[in-house]
Amino acid sequence: MRKVLDSLIKKLSTTEAKSLIGVFCLIMIILYIWMKVEQAKERERNRRRGRRNANNADHNQYANARGAAGGNNQALYNARDEIRRLSARQRYLESSNWANQCICLCLEQLIDHNVSNGRHLVSFKHEQIVVLLKQLANKHRLYIIHLLPNDVIATLNNDRPYEQSEYELDVINLFVKHAIVDHGLAKHKILFCTTRKGKSSMVRQLMPTLYIDSDEFVLKQLYQHLTEVVQITPLLAAGGVAPTVFVSNSVLSYFA
Repeated sequence: MRKVLDSLIKKLSTTEAKSLIGVFCLIMIILYIWMKVEQAKERERNRRRGRRNANNADHNQYANARGAAGGNNQALYNARDEIRRLSARQRYLESSNWANQCICLCLEQLIDHNVSNGRHLVSFKHEQIVVLLKQLANKHRLYIIHLLPNDVIATLNNDRPYEQSEYELDVINLFVKHAIVDHGLAKHKILFCTTRKGKSSMVRQLMPTLYIDSDEFVLKQLYQHLTEVVQITPLLAAGGVAPTVFVSNSVLSYFA
């Protein structure tokens, strides 16, 4: 065994053997480097494939989002086009396509309010307003909002904010008495507030399709956010608080 090893060592120590060993090592090194390069190429291909799939997914999502947004924009454009072409009566009282809209009206434009012997007296301005409110309550989601008079606000119990004042109860009973509540205007949809800012916030939460008010401060806060805003004013020629705000001298006139 020892002789065989000695013979092998002598053969490997020759110049030819050393050359062969050197060539073998070089080949192994080249193979190793080639394998590493191929692995790196494969990782790069996988990364590119992943990015391409992600980009395709993002593109599809973007296209879907644009399609949905385009549909919403088209619907909004159609609504505004119909607002220009059709009267409020045609849209809100006659057209089935405009049913179930959220409509918010300010109480000040609907009632007469007087104070006699310290008591607040409320009544509707005209019998036709009662008829209109019943029609709107039947066909739409109608809300009434009212900024309380200062003398009523002064009587409110801040420790018991859930308690309604006598004035608030009188207003609600006015709608009950004329059977407007029976036609779909629930009592909790008659809203009261104590500040203009609070009024604006409440309307913003409702996001009505139609909002009618005479308060310029509130209208300026809201007109950019709502589809159809109407300012009640006797100065029709002066226009509204903004070019997109419609003007009318009364709620009845707007629905005429």
